[in-house]
Amino acid sequence: MTAADTARQLAELSFLLKALPARYLSVAELHARAEYVDAVDKCGQLERAKEAARKDVEDMKKACAEAEERIASIRRETRQVYVHSSQLTCDLHKTQQEQHEYEATWQSLQKRLAAAQQEHDVMLRHDHKTAKMTNENKSEAETHSRPPTMRTNERRNNYKKQRRSFYDVPQVINRPTDDGHAVRQAKGVDRVW
Repeated sequence: MTAADTARQLAELSFLLKALPARYLSVAELHARAEYVDAVDKCGQLERAKEAARKDVEDMKKACAEAEERIASIRRETRQVYVHSSQLTCDLHKTQQEQHEYEATWQSLQKRLAAAQQEHDVMLRHDHKTAKMTNENKSEAETHSRPPTMRTNERRNNYKKQRRSFYDVPQVINRPTDDGHAVRQAKGVDRVW
């Protein structure tokens, strides 16, 4: 027999006792009736407490289920974060390794650039020195001797000048005289031919 059946029977007996007139009941019966009524009230209180406890248990079960779900979600997120952190750590190590390689390559290029610049400076100084010596030798050669073409040109020009001055014939013009006859006279010469 369950507590609900007991409570139902107690309720039926309480109804029957209440229906009996008080004059037919003795003092002992009255006390028993009062105790019975108290027991029924206590059973009702216990039923209500049991129902409240059952609701509390259900609420606690729901809260526990929600907490378990949140814990599982947090664990999944934690695993995802751990996997992502591991991937980031691997990427960081790879990036650092590439950075070291690039730094080594950069230093090597800097050394090669410095060596090439030094070689270029040496070549420039050598070219400048060679050009200076070439110019000095050329100046000395021009000072001590002239090219034969220049001497030939000068001789030719001097010869032409001498020839013109030696073979230059004065220009003859016809100048009329006072008597109307034309005479031949060299230009710039007072005598008449």
